[in-house]
Amino acid sequence: MKLVSIILLGLLTSPVNAQAKETWTFSSNYDRFTLTYDGGKFFYNGKAVQGSWAEDLRPVLDNEMNVACEGLPKKPDLRLKWTGNGQTINRNFYLKAKMASDGKNCLELTGPGVYYAPFHKSWFVGSEKISLDLSKGFEIGSELNTWASFKNKNGKLVSTDDRTTTNWETLAKLKRVLRNFPIDGRAHPEVFNDPGRNLTAKNIIIKAGGNTYKLRQVKDGVWLMQLPKVPWLILSPNFGLFDTMVAADWKSLYSDVLAIVKDPEVETDKRIEAVRSLKAKSSKDVFGAFHDVILEPTQNEEVKAEIVRVLRYYPSSQNMSVLVQALDQTDSNDLIFDIIKVLKLRNPKGPQIESNADPEEVQKAIAAWKAWAKKL
Repeated sequence: MKLVSIILLGLLTSPVNAQAKETWTFSSNYDRFTLTYDGGKFFYNGKAVQGSWAEDLRPVLDNEMNVACEGLPKKPDLRLKWTGNGQTINRNFYLKAKMASDGKNCLELTGPGVYYAPFHKSWFVGSEKISLDLSKGFEIGSELNTWASFKNKNGKLVSTDDRTTTNWETLAKLKRVLRNFPIDGRAHPEVFNDPGRNLTAKNIIIKAGGNTYKLRQVKDGVWLMQLPKVPWLILSPNFGLFDTMVAADWKSLYSDVLAIVKDPEVETDKRIEAVRSLKAKSSKDVFGAFHDVILEPTQNEEVKAEIVRVLRYYPSSQNMSVLVQALDQTDSNDLIFDIIKVLKLRNPKGPQIESNADPEEVQKAIAAWKAWAKKL
């Protein structure tokens, strides 16, 4: 589906025969290349390419240039040389002025379409899909504020702010959107300065892998992304996710309660009460915070024990795997005993220990549970 269109003032139906063989040569600061048109299709180096942009440029080829050219720079942003039907037509495009010229007179352009005209052969032979690698950590926010920041810890993304619990569903959505997303079009960056642009349009910045990716909303459902070291912009239908995204989306609904659960400075009774209040919340945000606590050797053993009692109601493979890891993060046989009772919900034949078991017996049981967890 066509995402953008050019609206040109005073245009008439072009008499240029769109079925005859033609050549279209584009020259800009970015590139110079030629397309051929034959049999109703455009070709670059013999390969058929998309040509929806031509529907907007064709009228400019023969429409009357009826405006005086004043104050234009010496060099146009884009030159188009069209040949067909035994004639040659030249058009120059000036983006800041929103004007097209035949070299003597001009035509005023309105709408954003001229920014999507092909300025580089990448419009036709560039990547069709790309991915943003967030695995090593990233930041996301507006031009004024950072909404969320993550680092890689033991192969997993974790928030750099220990006081706030992340909404992991929002993170999962972002990762899906930025993984192998399609490129539907490209545009000149001057589109961001278009006089008719939405001055209240949202801007989002993602920093990952030492690179900065800037996104700007053109209209609802349409966003452009500035890639590092690439002078033009890309457009993707996946970016509609950002239409409603705000800073609050990155904070878990249970963040305030989970802050109490995780804070070792809070009284133990209050922390246990907070854990119990989340018993019915089967959220990844909640489980993630619980995992952080029970895997931290210095955390309170009573709080850990309460978390283990809650997790018995959610014997998922992930929770079971974390509980097995937690066996190594405590010296309390009582806590190990409680953890194993929950593990035996999934593996009734697994070994149990008594609270007075000797260290060798404990380590033997833990080794057996680790071997079982590898099969989850």
